[in-house]
Amino acid sequence: MQTAAVRMALWALLADAQASPEAPQPPGDMVLILAGAFTRGHGQGKEDFSPEREIHLDAFYIDRHEVTNAEYERFDPGHRRAEASDCDDCPVTNVSWWEATAYARWAGKRLPTEAEWEKAARGPEGSLWGYSNEYRQGQARTEAPGATRVGSYSPNGYGLVDMLGNVWEWCADYWSKDSYQRGPDRSPQGPPNGPGRVIRGGSFKNGPEVHLAARSWSKPAYRYRSIGFRCARDGPKGAP
Repeated sequence: MQTAAVRMALWALLADAQASPEAPQPPGDMVLILAGAFTRGHGQGKEDFSPEREIHLDAFYIDRHEVTNAEYERFDPGHRRAEASDCDDCPVTNVSWWEATAYARWAGKRLPTEAEWEKAARGPEGSLWGYSNEYRQGQARTEAPGATRVGSYSPNGYGLVDMLGNVWEWCADYWSKDSYQRGPDRSPQGPPNGPGRVIRGGSFKNGPEVHLAARSWSKPAYRYRSIGFRCARDGPKGAP
């Protein structure tokens, strides 16, 4: 049986490898988020997601929806689906940060930074729940027994679906409680180390306590039935 350390090393090697010739071409189902500033965090929130700060990002692409079981299993046919998210078009879960990173590299992409994720999730309006600044049950896959097919709820202002609820999503950054008090205000990449990797967006299990400024984390080798991911790519050079 592989130890956790061996599995982590194998996934790290795969993530650093060149994309497989059989990997899919970068899909058209990505959204371009233009360069510019957005307001990160929540001024009346917990220490780990306050204060509000203006953050400037370069243009980037992000997947319109979470990576699904069917998409992920092209990369790893032996993946075992979680009962809470087991349909072909349901978001893949039971994947570690290392496995998500390896898939992203195989697909010619990467995981989004935490700042990219939050800008995309909050939409052009910058709202806390994507659809408004007030929580409304039934507007996203929250307070439910399991995940559902991606795109089952209305998109945000950028055309992205399920940024809130359905499943938590891995981000590239290490987690730190004071990330929002420190670091640069242009294209932040997160701290150089930390206890785990950031997850964002909440899942089917959460309710109004998780909005789009809220943050959490998990050990990168851990797999959970409520954590999945979506991918990003750098935007075109010189994009506005």
